[in-house]
Amino acid sequence: MEEKRTKKMLPIGSALTGLLANYNLLGKVRENQAINIWKEVVGAQIAKVTVPDRVENGILYVKVKHDVWRNEVIYQKRTIVENLNQELNANIIRDIKFN
Repeated sequence: MEEKRTKKMLPIGSALTGLLANYNLLGKVRENQAINIWKEVVGAQIAKVTVPDRVENGILYVKVKHDVWRNEVIYQKRTIVENLNQELNANIIRDIKFN
């Protein structure tokens, strides 16, 4: 005789989110989404002279190609953090370090 499943099937996205949360990986995935949306958030001009490198404990590390641009993005850092978090729909990025 065939066994009937009593559990409701979840959409794959919900199942993956649950799995990541169970292994405390959801935060890391969300942090790294900031790298994926960098160009969209900062715009083409800044994206040409910067490269988001990694995120560690809510700090986004970004390489900047020129000192003049480093000064510009440091000046805009608070706005960039706010815009990244707005796009991520959560306060994921706490700070940005430009090097």
